[in-house]
Amino acid sequence: METVLERRRIVVIRGGDEGAGRIRRLVSLGAVAALLGPGSLLAILSQPKVYQEAIIWSVSFTMVALAMLVFFASWDKPNQTGWWTYLVLWMMRLSAKLNLFLGVRNLSENFLPAHLAYLQSYFTRRSWNWLMPFSVIAAIAVLVPLWMAAAMQPAEGFAATSLCLVAGLLTLAVLEHVLMILPLPTTWLWKWGLRLKPEP
Repeated sequence: METVLERRRIVVIRGGDEGAGRIRRLVSLGAVAALLGPGSLLAILSQPKVYQEAIIWSVSFTMVALAMLVFFASWDKPNQTGWWTYLVLWMMRLSAKLNLFLGVRNLSENFLPAHLAYLQSYFTRRSWNWLMPFSVIAAIAVLVPLWMAAAMQPAEGFAATSLCLVAGLLTLAVLEHVLMILPLPTTWLWKWGLRLKPEP
């Protein structure tokens, strides 16, 4: 099986006579990994599964590190809006990705550009999945008290603005989850923002 690094090539440019131009060679990273031996780090990372898992873990670590940074930056401060905003966006993004992986009705895969069309193979079309009800109910259980707390604050106060911001973002996230499972062609909502694709 061709590894990820074998599919990626490095173009090495060697200078030469101006009349003859430059000589270009393609060097396979897979060949370099083979020369270093099967136990080398480059050979291990060239395996597709290891490569994908490394990306997943690096993204997850980055998200956790950013969460800790925002948390400690707002620790014991009067303004906690940044932390709660990050937490809502992070949790609902993770929920949307898991629900998309488990299967939803509206995938909106026709918005994928041609070079990303292979991503459709990771999606599953289902009318619903077991995680969706828990995601929506848990989000609404947090959403209702947020709007109630915002309604009880003075209209021009900081607390009302902060609560409305977080509650508004969570409301949009719940709406996104609902639109994923509604039996409606939701793609018409976004067609106005797409440029016409040139014919190949």
